Amino acid sequence: MHVLFLMFTILVTSSASARERTTIAVVGIHQETITADAQNAAVIELADTIKKSKKFDALLPIDLTWLIQGREEVILQEAFSRTGRRFLDDGKTLYAQAQPEEAIPILEAAAEELTKTMSVTQAQALLWEALFTLGTAQLAVDASPEHAWTQAIVLNPDREPNSSQYPPDVIAQYQALQEQKLSQRGTLTIESSEPGVKVWVNGEPQGHTPLTLKNLPIGKAHVLGRTPQGFQSYQQVTVAADTSVTCSLAPSKGRWSLPASTTRTRVRLTSDLYRSLGAFAEVDLILVVGETAQNKASLQLYSPRMDAFSRPLDIATTGSITDELKNALPELLQLATEDGAILSMATTADAAALNPGTNTLLGRMMVSPTPVAAPPGGKIKWWHMALAGGGALAVGGVATGIILSTDTTEDPNQGTIIIGPIP
Repeated sequence: MHVLFLMFTILVTSSASARERTTIAVVGIHQETITADAQNAAVIELADTIKKSKKFDALLPIDLTWLIQGREEVILQEAFSRTGRRFLDDGKTLYAQAQPEEAIPILEAAAEELTKTMSVTQAQALLWEALFTLGTAQLAVDASPEHAWTQAIVLNPDREPNSSQYPPDVIAQYQALQEQKLSQRGTLTIESSEPGVKVWVNGEPQGHTPLTLKNLPIGKAHVLGRTPQGFQSYQQVTVAADTSVTCSLAPSKGRWSLPASTTRTRVRLTSDLYRSLGAFAEVDLILVVGETAQNKASLQLYSPRMDAFSRPLDIATTGSITDELKNALPELLQLATEDGAILSMATTADAAALNPGTNTLLGRMMVSPTPVAAPPGGKIKWWHMALAGGGALAVGGVATGIILSTDTTEDPNQGTIIIGPIP
């Protein structure tokens, strides 16, 4: 009986180790002109090349969608608000240390950066905090907080300052301005170049275009529109008292990321994006590939566990970028071990200078994800294992062991093994 139990244990552990290869997530190519169909085909070809190495398994976008679903907005916020959050934390620290004069320019930088972030994701909570703290610091040096506080009030009319963090006189002055500013309202009509664009105003979902929103606070409104294809459009609109203002959105390709006009900005944004994705995706490695300049491309691996990128493998792309990337991929895979580590001599801190917004496949996953009800394709391995009735073995009873795996490629019985009864 004990021998049978030992054999069963060996069966479980050997099966797990045989089937648990390091996985590399393939999330598309950063390239301006590649079409959606070509992007999808490229992902399949790159994934097949990874699997042919016999060293790694590949995770397709549909698999990754299942892993991150419901957390897409958090990933975008983490990726694109990093600079603003750093300024905000520094400014709050200076204010808490009774250095309001030094805190003001830092908090102004935080508000500026987080305002940019509103163009791609819902960062209203962070922006409100930056604006309110900025106004409070200005009040401490006898400057007027009205401009910063008014923006905070319009951004979130219902939010109140935390009474455990700020003195009563500061809260009373904010509430008095809040009452004054919310006494007047305006109307905003939102149109779009194509109907049915999903709209957020100041971070709150409002419906689909065309739509008219009445009774909005007067002042600056952040309007963000998204299409099912992952395209976005953003505008800042000033809502005026007792007046109807019209805003027209034109969602377009590449707008799901912050602008990346310089090499330094592209490096920072791409690095932040993949770090954020890796933190929530729970995968071993992520393939980071795309165009860095005309007729030039780069391939890298990102390891969330190491928080490191492999050194870029730079290639010329005189022909098809997909073919060139596929041909170079085996060389890149040599920089990673079978357990998912990047060789220490081959690591670097940052991604190559890709333009995040040109990866339309990743953009669609982040901005307009398709809900996935169950792990697709059998690629999420060993997602559930249960052993029932182990105690019965000790007393000579009946034991039933159930092993469930979503990998059906190697198991004709759909990954289910039932053992028992055991006499």
